Amino acid sequence: MHFSSRHPGRCNRHLFRVVALVFGTLDTSSSYADDARHADQVHLAFLGDARYSVAWAGAGALLGAHVRFWTDRNEERRRAPAEEFAWGRGERKRYGYGAVLDRLGPGLVVHYVVADSGGGLVEERVFRTEPTADQPFTIVAWGDLGTHEASAQSVRMATDDAPSILLHAGDLAYAGGDQRVWDRWFRMIEPLAATVPYMPAPGNHEYERGRGCSTYSARFYLPGNERYYTTRWGSVDVLFLDTEEDLSLGSVQYRFAEGALAGFDTDSERWKLIVLHKPLWSSGRHGSSPKIARALTPLLHRYDVDLVLAGHDHNFERAWPLWGRKILRPVGRRSWGSLGFDHLVTGTAGRPTYRGGYSDFTAYQVSRIHYSRIRVEGDRLRIDAVGVPSGEVFHAWEIAAGWTDCPALAAAERVEGGRERLPALRSFRDGVLAGLPGGRDLVGDYYRNGGEVLRLLDGNEAASELAGELLVALGDGVAAEGGGWVPDRSARDGVAKLARTLAGGAKPNLAALLGGLAGTIEAAPGGSDLRAISVMVIEGLKEHPAMRQ
Repeated sequence: MHFSSRHPGRCNRHLFRVVALVFGTLDTSSSYADDARHADQVHLAFLGDARYSVAWAGAGALLGAHVRFWTDRNEERRRAPAEEFAWGRGERKRYGYGAVLDRLGPGLVVHYVVADSGGGLVEERVFRTEPTADQPFTIVAWGDLGTHEASAQSVRMATDDAPSILLHAGDLAYAGGDQRVWDRWFRMIEPLAATVPYMPAPGNHEYERGRGCSTYSARFYLPGNERYYTTRWGSVDVLFLDTEEDLSLGSVQYRFAEGALAGFDTDSERWKLIVLHKPLWSSGRHGSSPKIARALTPLLHRYDVDLVLAGHDHNFERAWPLWGRKILRPVGRRSWGSLGFDHLVTGTAGRPTYRGGYSDFTAYQVSRIHYSRIRVEGDRLRIDAVGVPSGEVFHAWEIAAGWTDCPALAAAERVEGGRERLPALRSFRDGVLAGLPGGRDLVGDYYRNGGEVLRLLDGNEAASELAGELLVALGDGVAAEGGGWVPDRSARDGVAKLARTLAGGAKPNLAALLGGLAGTIEAAPGGSDLRAISVMVIEGLKEHPAMRQ
């Protein structure tokens, strides 16, 4: 909604404005009130850096359009001037407005009124700014909403949940270029979107024939180029992607995603989410997106993404975390995502459902109208799938932050002093990824198989403690060698001790395997050659029967 050269391509808002004004291409006949000072369809977005946008539509040009706002901590009224844009011509000409509210730090209650030179146009609205980094909050996520009665019911139920922010995984109004449908959709979401930042990623239905996604871009006021962008909300970093645009290796959007994830990775304590429309993996009518999955999956593994939210298929499907083609099934209710990452198709909050299906990666699938409610509480995410209209939580699971780095690193958190070693271990891993020919695949396999070993230790507290001690010893070696790894005596002894502890347990085959690993490390040619050691370890793991369970 802001006219800037930062909005390239098919969604360029300035280009849209010129085309619409000159050619009158958009059908905007709508049921606005005759009063030219009418305003509705109010919605919020978070622009980052303590800035929020308020956007709305009106039937006529407003003189001096602006937003008055104040906080509970400072009742001084501030004024944010609004930009104006228009589409259509003659009797069908309609206007939209957007204003930026700035200097609104975390944890504030903000009151605002949309107004013009004649006074307020809508009743006072209230929203809360982003939570502080340690403050719990709720996210609502959904896709494929539409304008059905079930869509409106989802909005009402989500409003009652009092979320802090809403993430929409594409396919919003299904307007097909009809501005009356867009008007109806924005009015439907207004009770929620006027009080909570509404953050969408575009889907295929936002790309309208002859217009690209210009209507989407004109009506929203979002960060960046509005098709793909990032936001940081509380303790969560979110990357929004456009699956209708090129995401292949080296493309503009791929480079943007890589840079954004690298920026997120500077703080390992934050959650990392991806919102896109077409799913990487799906058993529904449309199915998986193999080209997108091949391009993105290595990035998402490299930067330890926690959760991917998608739509497109009109059903609910949670996938087991995957590493390449390896399915990482959990023990009990524990998620092992980050070795893979949790992937969720939350595909219809209002549109008719599709028949679902099951694949080897499917953890749970059902065809029903729903939305996802994500509770962020410190080192845990709890995801509830909420049925509409019943309100029933028909599926739920939890991701624990201790397991959102690879399990090999997570083991180090279990023992005293372990957390301090994690940066060194991560640095070691990332350095290998960047520096070795073929190192990305090598280290991926190394940690994946190490994670499988630790998965088999679940429930054996003594073994888990020793696994943590082993990783701390490795961390000491990493720190001492400035990012390299020398398998010193403490590392060899740690593996051997772990093997002895397990020798009388339920998995003697695993004990024998770990005993063999100690010998492998000790006998490796060159000793400090990561490739030789890792190859031997990986091959030993792959051949062991425990790895095929």
